[in-house]
Amino acid sequence: MFKALPWLWKHLRRPNLHFSLALGAGLAFAFQVIGVGLSYVVQVLLARWLGSAEYGRYTYTIAWTSLLAVFASLGFPTAALRFVPEYVSQRKWSFLQGFLRVSSGFTFLMGLTISAALAIVINMYASVLGVEEAQATILALGIWLVPILALVNLNAELFKALRRIVLVYGPQVLLRPVVLVVGAGVLFWSGALTARAAVGVAYLSLLVALVVQLWALTRALPDGARGVRPAYDVRQWLRVSMPLLLISGYLVLLNKTDVIMIGFWLGPEHVGIYNAAAKTAALVGFVLVAVNAVLAPMISSLYTQGRRLELQRMLYFSAHGIFWPSLLMGSGLVLFGKSILRFFGPEFVDAYPAMAILVLGQLVNAGAGSVGYLMNLTGHQYQSARVYGWSALVNVALNAIGIPFLGITGAAIATAGTMALWNVWLHRLVVRNLGVYASVISALFSRRTLGR
Repeated sequence: MFKALPWLWKHLRRPNLHFSLALGAGLAFAFQVIGVGLSYVVQVLLARWLGSAEYGRYTYTIAWTSLLAVFASLGFPTAALRFVPEYVSQRKWSFLQGFLRVSSGFTFLMGLTISAALAIVINMYASVLGVEEAQATILALGIWLVPILALVNLNAELFKALRRIVLVYGPQVLLRPVVLVVGAGVLFWSGALTARAAVGVAYLSLLVALVVQLWALTRALPDGARGVRPAYDVRQWLRVSMPLLLISGYLVLLNKTDVIMIGFWLGPEHVGIYNAAAKTAALVGFVLVAVNAVLAPMISSLYTQGRRLELQRMLYFSAHGIFWPSLLMGSGLVLFGKSILRFFGPEFVDAYPAMAILVLGQLVNAGAGSVGYLMNLTGHQYQSARVYGWSALVNVALNAIGIPFLGITGAAIATAGTMALWNVWLHRLVVRNLGVYASVISALFSRRTLGR
């Protein structure tokens, strides 16, 4: 053990590419494990405390909130991964300050506008749209989460761009679930926990996370960026961020279409049961998310500098690190899925077929590698937008066919199939446009592809 200390110290002082990726991904992975565990426990407890119907109403509201928060962000979270590393590496501190101000201001104002507009729509037309009164009341409260959630998501990506992994996950992934479960637990034991009250606790948890993020952001900036007069390149920022907004919106739509359409056709109880399956299957994807947290700014940096060989080697290294742990996790979920779903309540075991299908979709997602970031951070965001847009349309069509005939299993087939579609499509575009390979299959034959 002690013989390894000089080696570790050497790499900490002058880290190479693989060591930086492994160290950062390891740290991100540790936070993801804790965060995913906390989030999953929160979902289990809320399902048990609220019951399937009330849990479904809560889930349905949060699904809409997550979707609207993406549109409120105007694409700035993903744009931050492109511009912030560039401004830091080139020491353009004024433009860094300008980007921070514009992205935060635009996001908050757009979030307020969306919330106010939809509050009017819900109050006036809920019955016309076929939304039950109990659900409409919760939605009317939940939409005011949009500006705060949009800011929390933006700040997390800003920390990611600054390579502050602790701050990426600490407030949002660790602190927020703790506040949520403590608040919901207090209400449960006092007999006052309902779906509406749970949304109120979600508001409190987001507000606490946002305050901590804003306090930390001023301390996370490089010394040169503090106190400088901001400079603005709003036209360029919007030119890049708007197609990224479409991509982010399509992605959230792809992830939330099933829940929203189940709520429309089958009702809140089925939403709650399906959400248990989706949350369980999503455990497979947290390895990909953890690695991407470190990989994203490196992709932008290496591509900008023209270091294609190093980028390819990093992609092969990350492909193995993403897929094999994901496969292990997915296999465990398929084997023990019924026992895991039973934690939510006995009625949630019916979601096992849907969960197994969604796990397969997540494994395709992990096997394809970081294809989305590769396209979006190298100037090919318009092509990504088309891929996600067409995939979103396919997803809506498949859900519209599958849910009425097969219920939540049909929704799972539609979602997993669409996930496979966009990953294979994006991987082909990455190979054609960038000349690099990101999938685990390519990594297994790395000698052949590196020689091209």
